[in-house]
Amino acid sequence: MSEFSSSFHIRTSDAASAERRLAAARISGLAFGPANGWLTFVPYANSPGLDARDPVGAATALANAAGSFVLQYTYAEDHVWLLALVRPGEPVSSFASSWDPEPRIERDRLDLTVLDDIVPRSQVEPFLAPARDGPDGTPRAYGFAQAIGLPAFRWLSPDLIEADAKHFLQIGGRRVGRKPPDKRSKLPPPTRLALPKSETSAREAIALLKPLMTWFQPPWALRELSGGNLQGWDFQAFNPKTRETIRAYLTPDGNAGCRSLGCDPPPASAEEKQQRLEAIHADPKLSERFVRHVEQVMNLPERTALPEHWLDSPEVSAIAQSLEPPPELRTVALRRTLFLKWQRANPEARWEVNCLATANYQERPIWIIEIDAMMGSVLREELRRRGTGEYSYGMWPWRERIGAGPWQDILEWEDAFGGQQESAP
Repeated sequence: MSEFSSSFHIRTSDAASAERRLAAARISGLAFGPANGWLTFVPYANSPGLDARDPVGAATALANAAGSFVLQYTYAEDHVWLLALVRPGEPVSSFASSWDPEPRIERDRLDLTVLDDIVPRSQVEPFLAPARDGPDGTPRAYGFAQAIGLPAFRWLSPDLIEADAKHFLQIGGRRVGRKPPDKRSKLPPPTRLALPKSETSAREAIALLKPLMTWFQPPWALRELSGGNLQGWDFQAFNPKTRETIRAYLTPDGNAGCRSLGCDPPPASAEEKQQRLEAIHADPKLSERFVRHVEQVMNLPERTALPEHWLDSPEVSAIAQSLEPPPELRTVALRRTLFLKWQRANPEARWEVNCLATANYQERPIWIIEIDAMMGSVLREELRRRGTGEYSYGMWPWRERIGAGPWQDILEWEDAFGGQQESAP
């Protein structure tokens, strides 16, 4: 099992005061240390005072609550290690080093001056280089953490302490605040169904799963689905009262089950949204277009359920197959994956059909078809291609066609958003 660790480190000379401030902000978890001027803190996965799945947002919440500098550390052994350095009211400084599939680093936003009163830069620079491990075979992430004196950082994460708080208390952790009660549904174990035919549509899959989904009663509501006739189906349902999301699945060979994906934090208050916007406006590296996009998304209403009468997957597949592929994909067979979701930025629920060439598809564009889930009209098509240089790790928007209009070039993501490939909060 490979390591995944995610922890927060508060710079403080008064650990007891910092812990009291976190508890007063309804932030709960386990603390380790202090040592070397750092207090290590790991929030519970469902702590009500922050969203542990958003490391930068959580680090900002911790910095504001504690009134101190916070360093967020993430190490995913198979893929990446990340740093976020946060001072209250200041832009976030960040670093990323990944090695899947090839070593690369991102440090355009890294400002090491925030560490000048902690450690000389010469002691940490050797660890801010490409590749997972240093010359001695030790992970560079470990070397950095040890160089700046973090009290604890290995095999720590919100999910780990949520699952086994007793173990971490035995090895030196202390409780901060109260552990939130586990409000997740008690779900049935996986089972195997006898499928009536080899290919199952999305609606047929839901009907087969319903006997297992005893929790799927109002106010539970279907939120999104993905898959295909040949690869099986995944469904996500949401409970707006508890804010829990449930994933249910049916594989092509009849394996079926469901599990909880945890509870979302409450929607951001007007004050929290304003604080986030002010931080975004203060970042000179973000373009005006990106800032406008964030403002638009923040002001959209929350979508919790799909409309009831959506087109089934065979109807959507037939619509997609009736379209003439763009020249870049015309000569090869396609494999298709379907997604049905209602994104907050769109006024209508949409099926999204992702088409990839079956031959050497990693080097070919992706053709994405967006179809109105109620009416069946083709709303938009998009081509994505692999980026170049530092953006070669992803597939980025390239051309689009709105409705039955002509294909047109669109701005590359890095051009549209000021050189930063960001996701709107």
